[in-house]
Amino acid sequence: MRRLHRQPDATVSGEAVDRTNEQGAGEIVAREWTAGKQRSPSRRRFARCVILGGACIVVATYLPWVMARYGFGWWSWTGMQLTYAHFPPITIGYVSLVLGGTAVWTGLMDARRPGHAELGIIPAGVTALFLWFIDSSLHAHLGEQISRYSGFSVAWLGLGYWLMMAGTGLIFVGAVGVVVADQVARPSTYIA
Repeated sequence: MRRLHRQPDATVSGEAVDRTNEQGAGEIVAREWTAGKQRSPSRRRFARCVILGGACIVVATYLPWVMARYGFGWWSWTGMQLTYAHFPPITIGYVSLVLGGTAVWTGLMDARRPGHAELGIIPAGVTALFLWFIDSSLHAHLGEQISRYSGFSVAWLGLGYWLMMAGTGLIFVGAVGVVVADQVARPSTYIA
């Protein structure tokens, strides 16, 4: 079985190259999918948006997602205090930690080797679905649970929810901006 590894000259040329190592065994040096990506200032800026958006999601996990007002005062629940009501019973804050951490990781990997920030669109899309789930839960079974306590007045989405939404927007802008920056940097790739 041949071992594939990275060689700087092969990734620049964009072709698979057959080389002979010290032992005389031939190796295939494959073109990486990140080859041809450049470290332009605009690409770095958009990759920072992906990192910042992921960090916002991670921080938002520990801020109040749902707040409620009762006769005796107000009460809040963070992502680490809310659990999924059905099977499996997991703390839903872990989901946002994984999504935010993934976005930070893709942005940091893009800083090392351009071509990874585009993957930030995946955690952004999953986080958008997750935000919809939280909002619909507040108006459904979660809203029913917190309204059972005496003196309940009103419930609303807290700062953590809105910070997660802002982080999702930053990741989306960063991931799309990286793709646009690559197309602007290489105008010869446009198809007429």
